[in-house]
Amino acid sequence: MFNKIKAWWEAYKKKETVWGHISNIIFILFVAAMLFPASRKLVSSTLIKLTLFDRGSISLPDNPIKLSAIDKDFVVFKEGEVIPFQSFDGEIVVINYWATWCPPCIAEMPNFQNIYNDYGERVEFLFLTGESIDIAEKFLKKHDYNLPVYNYNQLPVPLNHNSIPTSFVLNRKSEIVFSHTGAYKWDGESFKEFLDQLIAE
Repeated sequence: MFNKIKAWWEAYKKKETVWGHISNIIFILFVAAMLFPASRKLVSSTLIKLTLFDRGSISLPDNPIKLSAIDKDFVVFKEGEVIPFQSFDGEIVVINYWATWCPPCIAEMPNFQNIYNDYGERVEFLFLTGESIDIAEKFLKKHDYNLPVYNYNQLPVPLNHNSIPTSFVLNRKSEIVFSHTGAYKWDGESFKEFLDQLIAE
């Protein structure tokens, strides 16, 4: 049995091309990187970034869920600052739930920074995390992001989520007009056109 395996391996090595050897080395390095937590997050988020692309036009829902006054009775906060969610009435709001340890969250952060740079004065952005603000802001500073990050208390049912990243977009009527779970290309032309449509309403 051993001789058969050895013979197969010798034949395989003779057939292997240069690119075959290179791909094997890349695969081995990838597996090795995934064994270590520090590099695993980097490798995972990089691979996810490579899969992000503009998914085409976004349509407004026919029957959007509207947040009631009770739904909006919660606050977002960080040290020295408490903001009632009701203060965003009449505004277009983009909410993103994220964490520094989450590879898909990390993958979409550059896209969020780009869209925030372009629309931050016309749209309210809330980046909500269950981690401490200190940890979140250290992460943002390390990557040169200036996104507004907050903690939150109990969420209303319409804005609940089971995984991160999860994002919601509310129009000026406090209706949920778009939601997405997983990484997304937020700076794509389709999402920009969608925001432009909401701003024009």
